[in-house]
Amino acid sequence: MDKYYGLVGSATEDLSSRWKAHGYYMTFSQAAVYPIYFRNTNIWDSMTVLFSKDKYAGVDFLMRPLFEGVTKFEWCMLDLDSRAWRFRLTTFESTVEYLHSRTNDPSQERAKRLSAAIASLKERGIHRMPHMKQMCEELANIHGDKWYSFFRYFSKIVHAEFEDWGRYDVSLGEAEQDDGITPSPEHSANCKALATYLQMRNIILMGTLFEPMKYGGVEELEAAWSLLFYSLLEDEEGNASQ
Repeated sequence: MDKYYGLVGSATEDLSSRWKAHGYYMTFSQAAVYPIYFRNTNIWDSMTVLFSKDKYAGVDFLMRPLFEGVTKFEWCMLDLDSRAWRFRLTTFESTVEYLHSRTNDPSQERAKRLSAAIASLKERGIHRMPHMKQMCEELANIHGDKWYSFFRYFSKIVHAEFEDWGRYDVSLGEAEQDDGITPSPEHSANCKALATYLQMRNIILMGTLFEPMKYGGVEELEAAWSLLFYSLLEDEEGNASQ
C-alpha cells in the first residue's frame, strides 16, 4: 500500500512540475476538459494531508467529489471531440445558476454572456452531460458494473454522522461515545487504496488527453495497483470465510 501510494504521489508531483515549467498549446476539446485533472488533483492533495494525520472521516468525505471528477473525465474521454462541448455546456449552466444566486451587477453581466453562449450551444444540438448513473453505466467496460454503487456509497457517507455509541445506560440517560478517531486497519487500507486508484486514473487520463503530460511510469503504477488489489481481495475473501 505504501509503495503504491508513494508512486502515485511522485507521479502527481512530476506532472505538476512539468505543467508549471512549460507553456502548452491545446485544441479546444483539450482546453475544455483538462481543468478536470487539476480539480481532481487538488482534491487528492487535500486527501494526502488528511492521510498524514489519520483523518479518515475527512478522506471519506472527499472521496465522492474525487470519484465524481474522475468519472466525468473518463466519460469525456470516450468521445472527446463531442463530449467536451457537453462538458462545457454543463459547466456554463452551473455557473449561471451560481451567479444568479449573487446580487452584484458584474456577476449578472457575466451570467447574461454565459446564457447567450448556452443558447448558442443548444441551437447547435449540444446537450448537457448525462446523470452520474448513465455515465457509470457507459464506463462498465473500464470499471465494471459496480461503479455506480460506489458512487451511491460515497454519497451516503457524505451525510453520515460517524457516530458509534458503545454503551447506553437507560437509567441514567448517559452514553459512552466512540468518536472513531482511530480507524480500523481494513478501513485505512481500503480508503487509501481507492483514493490512490482514482488519482492514478486521473494521471492516466491526463496523459491520454494531452501527450506532453503523459507519465512514463504508468506501467509501474498499474502493476503496483494489481498486486495491491489482489492482496485486498484475498483479505476480503478471508474475512468473509471466518
